[in-house]
Amino acid sequence: MTAPDNANTTPAELPGGLQAEILSSGTITLDALKLRLAATVAPRRWRSRLQQLAQRIDGGEPLEQAVTRTQMPQALSGLMREAVQLPDPAQFVLDTMQAREEVQSTWRAFIALVSYPLLLLLFATFIGAAFSMSIRGMVDFSELEDFGLRGFAEVKANIEDQHAALLGMAIAMGWVALVMLTIAVVGPEWALSAVLGGFLIIGRPLRWLSLQEILYRYYLFVEQGISDSSLGERVARSFGNSSGAIVAASIARRVQAGTPLGRSLAMSMYADGLCRPTLQLLDEQNERLPQACLRAARLLGALAEQRCHVLSMVVPVFLLAVVGTILWATISCYIMVFFPLVNMISAMS
Repeated sequence: MTAPDNANTTPAELPGGLQAEILSSGTITLDALKLRLAATVAPRRWRSRLQQLAQRIDGGEPLEQAVTRTQMPQALSGLMREAVQLPDPAQFVLDTMQAREEVQSTWRAFIALVSYPLLLLLFATFIGAAFSMSIRGMVDFSELEDFGLRGFAEVKANIEDQHAALLGMAIAMGWVALVMLTIAVVGPEWALSAVLGGFLIIGRPLRWLSLQEILYRYYLFVEQGISDSSLGERVARSFGNSSGAIVAASIARRVQAGTPLGRSLAMSMYADGLCRPTLQLLDEQNERLPQACLRAARLLGALAEQRCHVLSMVVPVFLLAVVGTILWATISCYIMVFFPLVNMISAMS
């Protein structure tokens, strides 16, 4: 992902003033094209803003002026404010959106893989609770004690326990779903990723993906020629209030305090024992830092994809066992009551 050479757009044989005018027009048009390409892979809430920037540039406004006059989400605004200070801001935005889409595609695939069994488990729990409540509403089990069924007290206690367990599971799962929905809708952009990153099974690959996006951002800044002490701070500011903002800011503080970049990344909350050795090797790649950051980012993406592959084989079996257990435990409690009752009625007839 390197910036193209715009000098080829200027005819060498034209007078100097006309050359400058055509060069300026060609640069603006090319920048607008890059922003439109970036809009095709950008998050949905950013697309209209990038299109608006491209239209302003086509109208003759410099990119820096167009950014100041366009109202944008805070995360995109932070990215654009840092981009206009780079040698090729439009190319940086395009490369950033392409890298972000690569990360987000894996993130969406992983969330979809985990969301389906969770939704099915939630559905099975609510179906079991609804079935239990409907049976209890149609049948008064206290009247069945008059039939003198053997062990009816134990069966009734089992039904009460099963019903209470199902209701408790349904209420707990509904409460968790409501909390997660509230965080996603009302909370800041980084909140949902931070909460999901703390979960036991899905947290690790989500943290890898967040760290992958930060590494891509470092790679793109260094590719633009930024390799001084302000690198970490610029990367942190470019995230605005997005999911990687807090961790990127902590990494930047460590870098400004004199800690090498690789060690600063390895000390972040996104890193773990599996990826820390790779991150620490970045400090030995001073002259090849961009390529090292790119390789480390791709390694993290490959680790996340591998975890998706493993879960895709394990989750269906686990889901079948859990959902089957919930439904069978719910139905079998009532079968234990009705079968002896039916057998007794059949014997009486």
